[in-house]
Amino acid sequence: MTAAGRVISLPRIGRDRSRSGLHPGGPFLNNVKHIRIATKFRPLLLTLLVLAGCSAAPVQEMSDARQALQAAHAAGGADASPAELLQAEQLLEQAQQALELGDYGRAREAALTAKRTAMEVRERALKDRPDAPK
Repeated sequence: MTAAGRVISLPRIGRDRSRSGLHPGGPFLNNVKHIRIATKFRPLLLTLLVLAGCSAAPVQEMSDARQALQAAHAAGGADASPAELLQAEQLLEQAQQALELGDYGRAREAALTAKRTAMEVRERALKDRPDAPK
């Protein structure tokens, strides 16, 4: 009380518990509600992330397939496995066409298959060399 008889009300620290996050109606529960909502939509969010990842052009896969084909040619793959090497080249061409059409999923798969085929041709060519270690 003051000399005039009035009561002075001073704010107390921690009086408004709703702002501290400890009160049931405080921001902590609001965050929990958002977490619950996010949990319900988790499959949808994951699907969207996967689709977003697939929508990018397969530049790295195309480059890897070209390099694998060059390595297969350099190792003598045309002599060791000409049919498989031709198949890898055709797959890379299909990947290039799909890329130009904007079908990135098909381009990625064809490029990866071309890379695998070219790597197999290279391994076979290196194994069939007369100077290859046995």
